[in-house]
Amino acid sequence: GGEPPETPPLPPATPLVGGRLVYVDPEKLEVKGEIPFSSEFDAELGPRGAFYVRPAGERGRTYYFEDPAGDEVLAETWVRTLLRFKARLVDEARAR
Repeated sequence: GGEPPETPPLPPATPLVGGRLVYVDPEKLEVKGEIPFSSEFDAELGPRGAFYVRPAGERGRTYYFEDPAGDEVLAETWVRTLLRFKARLVDEARAR
């Protein structure tokens, strides 16, 4: 009986890899690049419909994205979605 054992923390030197975030030119609909997605990935809301993405393994690299209409709600939705995906990636790895 009793309580389930605590989940040990993941080793900080072992980022979990979970695919890529592909970004596209909205006018030409061409793929502009890919950002590796991992447990060390970070996303942050910026001003006026902007948000920033910082991938793991690219120290100091920040990708800047913005909604063409400056929609802050949409930018916030992107950030929340990316951070939820990151949390799910970590949870799935712990469940293995």
